[in-house]
Order: sequence, then C-alpha cells, then structure tokens
Amino acid sequence: MGIINYSDNIILVELPTEPKIRPELDKAMQMVRHETECDVIVDLSRVDILLSLSISGFVQLHKLLTAHDRKLIFFNASELTRNIFKLTCVDCFFEFVEDAEAAVALLQTPSTA
Repeated sequence: MGIINYSDNIILVELPTEPKIRPELDKAMQMVRHETECDVIVDLSRVDILLSLSISGFVQLHKLLTAHDRKLIFFNASELTRNIFKLTCVDCFFEFVEDAEAAVALLQTPSTA
C-alpha cells in the first residue's frame, strides 16, 4: 500500500481499507500540487466501503487534476465499490478500468476533446 511514482508522469495510489483512505488521498493531493504534470491511477482492490470523507477526497483530487488537464482513473474496483460511487452520484466524474495496465493504456490514448 502507499503512493509511488509509477512512471515519470503517473502516480499510483494503492489504497488501504477505511478509515485510512482519506490520509492517503491527502498525500496524493500534496504530490499532485508539487508535480502538476502527472496523472493518478488508484488501486481500489482493498476498498470494501467508502466513507463520505473519502468520497469528498476523490472529488477534490479529481478537481485538482482536471484543473491541470490531467486524469484520475480507478482500477480493481469491486461491484460494491462501484455501486457506492453510483449511489452517491459521483460516478460520472471518474473512469473505471479493470487493472493498472488498462489505466496506463487509457492515459496513453489521445484525447478526443
């Protein structure tokens, strides 16, 4: 678990279970503030429930990244975790893929915007 530089411009966040998610998100936000030319991929494999504090942290991280035209991508999310995002009406802000390789591939795909 933790936060590592996956590559020169990708930060990988491996989240623990609650209630330890928000402190990890805060660390990731600090890194993004210092390295604005990076995308973030988040491993949700250990996440089984999300507290509102963590959900707000994801939204804040998303806003920080999009302000710099960067992306936040989740992978290894269980169906339950995805449903929490849907029930809280924030799923439209995020992209979900199956694994880290798919997240990196998505980041390397040219944007059509």
